[in-house]
Amino acid sequence: MADAAKIPCGEDRLPLADLVDSWSGHVLRLYDECDQHWDDRTRDLWGIDDLVAAYLIRDRIDRAMASIEQRPPHSVRLADAMLQSFTEESDGSWAELAGGPSKAGWWWLRVPTSGPIYEQLRGLGWEPRE
Repeated sequence: MADAAKIPCGEDRLPLADLVDSWSGHVLRLYDECDQHWDDRTRDLWGIDDLVAAYLIRDRIDRAMASIEQRPPHSVRLADAMLQSFTEESDGSWAELAGGPSKAGWWWLRVPTSGPIYEQLRGLGWEPRE
């Protein structure tokens, strides 16, 4: 069963279910913050580095699923669909600005359409696709 799989993470091995929960939680928080503004300091907002962290988690899930030759669990596919609902396709140049891979899983080609991460990217000179 895929959920019982343990995935290498540094010197440890994490249950796949923990990575799936983490991916879902990251996507939910990214979605929740889409209506916030980068200068809104009423709470601790996530930035580009948090988007990179989320996508690195998704990378691990993708590699894990490939290693056990299975499709991602339904909960991953739901989180993926949610991510697509509040992001837009980009050319991946944002990832280069953030120090992430420019060509990787489809998620690396997605950026939020609004919110603090979008505003932070724009502040660094990134331009959305026309």
